[in-house]
Amino acid sequence: DAKRKGVLKSNSIPVGTRVEIRGLQSETAKWLNGRKAHVIHFDNGPNGRYEVRLANGDIKKIKPANVRVQLPPGWTEHWDEGQQKHYYMNPNTKKVQWDHPVANNTIATMTKTRV
Repeated sequence: DAKRKGVLKSNSIPVGTRVEIRGLQSETAKWLNGRKAHVIHFDNGPNGRYEVRLANGDIKKIKPANVRVQLPPGWTEHWDEGQQKHYYMNPNTKKVQWDHPVANNTIATMTKTRV
């Protein structure tokens, strides 16, 4: 499930967010693993895919489980077997946290409303 893999739920990554493509298994798509891109759209169709623009300008449709929000410089992602989820570390600041350092802040900013 999405929580176990440490990914955000479908359609929760805002347009314009910088992402990395991971975990593609097919021989025709493996070349995309590790590529950086940014989200341009989420297709709510029956297969629910993010449309992302690669650095070379190509647009690809990627399953939510294969789209990861990029970590800021200095941050690393680790897996906790006991909790069965990812955690994030920044050795420069000695900060360790369960929440992705960019994704949750980006989503919170995008969902705030002014009154």
